[in-house]
Amino acid sequence: MPTGVGSSFEASGVPVLSDTKRRTPMTMPGGSTGAAPSQSQARLVEATLWSVAGALAVAIGWMLVPACGVRVPFGEYVLGRGSYCKGVADPRIAQGVQALAMEIGKMAPLEEKLRNYAATCVLPPPPRADPPEPDPRDELRQVLEDRGLRPDETGTSITLLWNNWNDLDLYLVCPDGSATGPGIGKGNNCAGSKNKIDENWTETPNPVDHPVEYITAAKGALKRGRYQVRVNYFHNRRATPVKTDYEVIVQRGSEYERYSKTTSRPTDNPHGYEIAPTVAEFDVP
Repeated sequence: MPTGVGSSFEASGVPVLSDTKRRTPMTMPGGSTGAAPSQSQARLVEATLWSVAGALAVAIGWMLVPACGVRVPFGEYVLGRGSYCKGVADPRIAQGVQALAMEIGKMAPLEEKLRNYAATCVLPPPPRADPPEPDPRDELRQVLEDRGLRPDETGTSITLLWNNWNDLDLYLVCPDGSATGPGIGKGNNCAGSKNKIDENWTETPNPVDHPVEYITAAKGALKRGRYQVRVNYFHNRRATPVKTDYEVIVQRGSEYERYSKTTSRPTDNPHGYEIAPTVAEFDVP
């Protein structure tokens, strides 16, 4: 401000703005000055923008919806026919559907064959469990009763059982070396024991399928010591397998014990008990 002007205004009582409080008026385009837009003008601009956005959305929908169509669930199209979507379907989809139909067609004959096979297939029966071995007490009782004898559960007995026509011999050898069995004279019998049954001896004209040999000793007849039970495969009969399975049952009082063995070497030795294998041993106190 020029010097002297301010003092004249101050003298006249008119307030003078300092340089820090001066305001520059807003210049409008074209060089004119004016005030800020009013509230009504701002609302008009906002409404215009929303109208443009809505019109744009309607235009996009108008272009897309008729192309693919709109239909109600399980009903007809209410807008458009879906011609665009149908027209641009991926051809690989149709090829996949056709290939799947062909594979299903191939499976049908196989399924029919499988049904026929299942109808004629008979499952094998479950494997049978081996029957339990008979109780030696019952087995010995039945064997003796078939031959008119009864077991003596107060003494000692030795029984030999097999199932073919071959000639097997049972021997009881005493601690002193004497023995009881086929082919041994009565004077050489072991400690009062007796050979009561001797079946399928070589010269018999009527061999049996289930032969038995049986040696007994009364209670108290056996002296103290160790006794041996031996089996001699004496002779193989013609048309009979050489290999022979056999069982020995040792009965002492009310106690029974079974021994299962196999032999395949006939000796043809009448004194075979001297070389026959020992099947069982027991002690007399």
